[in-house]
Amino acid sequence: MNPRVLTGITAWISILIPSQACGPFFPDTVLDKPQAALGVPPVSYLHDLYQLAGSPMPAVGSDAEHSDHPFLRQIPLESGELRDLWQKDGVAPGEIERRLQSYQSVRMALLSPLVDNGPTGFPTHGEHPPALTERPLGTGFPTDVADYVEAARLHAVGKTTEARALWKSILERPPAERKLRSAWAAWMLAKTSQDFAGSVEWYARVETEVESGATDVIGLRGAAKGWRAAVMEDPVQAMQFYYDAFAGGKESAAIDLRRVSRKLLETGDSTTFATAAANPLIRRLVNLALHASLDGPKQMDIETVPTDARQSPPVGWLAALEAHAELPLDDGPRVAWALYSSGRLDESRKWLALSPKEHPLGMWLQAKFDLRDGKLDEANKHLTEAVNVTSKDTDWSPRNPDLDQLWCFDIAERQGAHHGRLLADAGIVALARKDYLSALESLRKGGFREDAAYLAESVVSTDGLIKHVRKVAPAWMAALSEEGVIDPFTCLDSDRSYSPSEIGNDNQLRYLLARRLAREKRLKEAREFIPPELLPLLDHYIALDRARRSGRYLGEAGAAVVWRQALIHRQFGAELFSTDGAPDAGARWWSFSAADFSARAFQKGWSHEWSREPEYEASQKPAEQAIPVITSDEIRRVGLYALSGAKRFHYRYAAADLAWEAGRMLPKNHPLLPRLYHTAGQWLASKDPESADRFYQAMVRRCAKTPEGQAADANRWFLPNLEPLADLPALPTFFQGKLSPQP
Repeated sequence: MNPRVLTGITAWISILIPSQACGPFFPDTVLDKPQAALGVPPVSYLHDLYQLAGSPMPAVGSDAEHSDHPFLRQIPLESGELRDLWQKDGVAPGEIERRLQSYQSVRMALLSPLVDNGPTGFPTHGEHPPALTERPLGTGFPTDVADYVEAARLHAVGKTTEARALWKSILERPPAERKLRSAWAAWMLAKTSQDFAGSVEWYARVETEVESGATDVIGLRGAAKGWRAAVMEDPVQAMQFYYDAFAGGKESAAIDLRRVSRKLLETGDSTTFATAAANPLIRRLVNLALHASLDGPKQMDIETVPTDARQSPPVGWLAALEAHAELPLDDGPRVAWALYSSGRLDESRKWLALSPKEHPLGMWLQAKFDLRDGKLDEANKHLTEAVNVTSKDTDWSPRNPDLDQLWCFDIAERQGAHHGRLLADAGIVALARKDYLSALESLRKGGFREDAAYLAESVVSTDGLIKHVRKVAPAWMAALSEEGVIDPFTCLDSDRSYSPSEIGNDNQLRYLLARRLAREKRLKEAREFIPPELLPLLDHYIALDRARRSGRYLGEAGAAVVWRQALIHRQFGAELFSTDGAPDAGARWWSFSAADFSARAFQKGWSHEWSREPEYEASQKPAEQAIPVITSDEIRRVGLYALSGAKRFHYRYAAADLAWEAGRMLPKNHPLLPRLYHTAGQWLASKDPESADRFYQAMVRRCAKTPEGQAADANRWFLPNLEPLADLPALPTFFQGKLSPQP
């Protein structure tokens, strides 16, 4: 890739980021939308353009990728070329390093202050010329390299006429004496021309030099083609040049290709259409631009429109494809997708029929028509085939198309979102066919964590989930983020918590199951699946729970055991007992409301309006009908397996119940009893004062002779500054130490 134009993609990304965008960006969901399976997936134009060019898409897009100066990225390439040359010539390693150090220092001085933003007018250093001596490289360098750098120094200090003369002199030498820097000299002659028209000849010379054997380690030939294309009026010719520029390393030419593709379609000129349609490369570029311009999420709601509506793709372009392109059309599915996205469903079916049957994009689109036609098994067949073919791609990396990626980027993650939506569609269809475990796998592997959690927590039985997890995620995998073991004996004295955001897909499923088992009081079974960092804490909790139920500990000792269990349940309730889906939203970091899948109970269709109460209502409108229809078996299973009637933060209520039990084990007016009631009541008071009221009443009635109880009675509520209660002093030594007793 040409380092001089590497920032093009950064600019592209910046342009695409909407100014009103803000977070948090939650993962996308599909099972809460009645026609999600009919929607249009995101498409990565840049990824598919690289695929068309026969090269993998480089990893770009992170802040670190673009943190240094664009010109400085070419210095290692230049140095590598010189190193190879000197090694072949037998120069001593120490001398090579001395020369390279000198070269890099000079190039840094020349390049670091510069910004290159156009075809001409390459900047000088203005009032701050580089502190370099005349002919700064000295001896030992190839003549054309030394002369090129001297010319660059002259230009930097404002002596552009002398610099151009020296660059021209390089081009007048025999090929063997100008091989390393002739393309560079032509490039700088173009860049320092007085006007754009005058630079075109020199850009053409760059290509000539490279084609004649000149080296081009920084991709100047591709960049030169891009600048030449800018003056071409014929869009077909310009697209060929821009494509060559892109294939030659100028990634920012992708922006121009999309622009000229749109310009070509807007001409409406039948001759231009015929020429483009007959040219396989240009035709594929135009169809790719069409497909990508009409992708999701802009087209999530597909409605039929009149065929005479003025929409893309133009009718004239379709006619040119039929008349001048070879059928079946190898990229016909892109045309069919563009038509489908535009609501021109009959035309989309036609072009799907004119496409190769085995094309994965075509099979995916055919599945959507199968669903519209009520052919569930056929849709499953086509989606399965599409997944089987697409998942063999070397860049297969499905992910959730969360909103920041959908709207802002055309980078590798967007192609992953494309794959993720394919798996999501497969999951929706598998769910409709009552293949619940296949649906779970498709959705979780596609990155749809909340949809997968709905199935794993509410549709699949606990025992069925255990068998499944042992099969697909048999062991805990090393996580990207290791947080360290939570010590059960110090955890209440610190702000330690456990964040499962980067533990990996399979580990997420194991952790979800562990918490489901813990909620169902199958604590020993939960040990097999709990994250290693939480296992000592879970073992400690199990030991406390066994002691509480054994009847061995009574009075203050029993109260201390149950109270500590309550404290653990309160402080680590999310980590040990929460749901990923509703009501706890573990998939949303326990900090926001969970995605709501309750509308699926309407089965045949529903509408959603966030400002309405209730937000979801049954609907019979065509655009709100459930496709595919929700099965009665799914609804039956939800009734059996979902966490029913639980409020958000249900684990706090469970902790409060334990605290209530601990309080009953202490005598009235015990000196620590007011603080116990006060502490437990505060767990609920801010969000549910009615549920907290029993602790206030107990504080007043059972602690009437204590100063705290009397103060609470006078205050008519809990006391604002009362210190929370930690462990009770009678806690048996069995529960104190560095290692938790094994259950």
